Amino acid sequence: MIDKETFINQILKLRATPIRRISPGVRFPCRELSDPDQLCPKPLVSVVMTVYNHAKYLPQAILGVVTQKCDFEFELLIGEDCSTDESRKICFEFQKQYPQIIRVFYSDINVGGKINSRRMKQRMRGNYVASCEGDDFWVDPCKLQKQVTLFRDNPRYAIVYTDFVTLDPQQKFSQPVLKSSGFFDHIDTFTKRNYITEDFPNTQFSFFATASIMITRRVSEAARLDDLMLQGLMLGDYQLRSLAASMGEVGFVRDCCACYRQGVGILSKVYTQGDITLSCDCFYAGTVRSWDLRNIEEQKHYMGRFIKNVTGYYNAPFRAKVRILKFYLFMFKHGVFNRLGSAGVKLLFNFHVFPQWVLKMRRSFVGRYK
Repeated sequence: MIDKETFINQILKLRATPIRRISPGVRFPCRELSDPDQLCPKPLVSVVMTVYNHAKYLPQAILGVVTQKCDFEFELLIGEDCSTDESRKICFEFQKQYPQIIRVFYSDINVGGKINSRRMKQRMRGNYVASCEGDDFWVDPCKLQKQVTLFRDNPRYAIVYTDFVTLDPQQKFSQPVLKSSGFFDHIDTFTKRNYITEDFPNTQFSFFATASIMITRRVSEAARLDDLMLQGLMLGDYQLRSLAASMGEVGFVRDCCACYRQGVGILSKVYTQGDITLSCDCFYAGTVRSWDLRNIEEQKHYMGRFIKNVTGYYNAPFRAKVRILKFYLFMFKHGVFNRLGSAGVKLLFNFHVFPQWVLKMRRSFVGRYK
């Protein structure tokens, strides 16, 4: 089988866009709006909220945090990244209403999501860290309490998830995502490798919502120095979850506690624009962290999942499709398709050989005469 270094280099070629590294020692400057005389002195949990042009959704996101019912103190750090709407004004108004909880960090220039998040985490005080982006929200007033209780009962946990729902642009809520996917039915069979790569066989798993997680401060501090986290890959929350899974055990609150809003954030834009960078980066990070943990069958399943992800980008630019085909040839050369079976080859032909209008006609024909 192909060696690790060669395989990773091929993934980076498929990504195409150069990776920009972040220096671990840089402390990013910003201004803070808070009231030191009223802030809780020793928060157990720090909630981090990144905000950029979220004025329409921000009040719901903030209220979901500040109304949490806990037997401990917590703080909410809001990173307002020079929005062009009323987001900053809303943040300032809520800080005046909840001075014991809210700290607002801001600057005169837009710094981007990664730096916005890092500058808040450099200033947080809690032993545990939760996240809720400005366009998502929490639906359970006891979310923080339930997750902290699990951490207290299980010191070896590095990350604790909750179940969550999604809200589509038509304001329709989904069923609880993890429960309806069959995730909890097979949870006892998952290994550390499954959590590192977020590859869960025998389920309809799609993703974990950022708003549903809580990690330890030890994980957060490690992330600041972790080589993969410093590479500036797309969707840092996946990298953080992967790192946490590699550092300790994983816990779950089976209650539905958070909501992910569809069609709003960067993830939705990436899929809409047909950018394959997201899948490449997730596959790259998962490969690096789990290379030595995978046996042959797990590797077969993991690569098959990646092929399914990148073939889904049929709206991708022509150059991206060419890169994908070259990657397929590379994997075929090294025997990967021998482990994928017919499913991987079928996906390849469906999405990259046949034009989309042919596939639509075929689906219509089969549906009509089935």
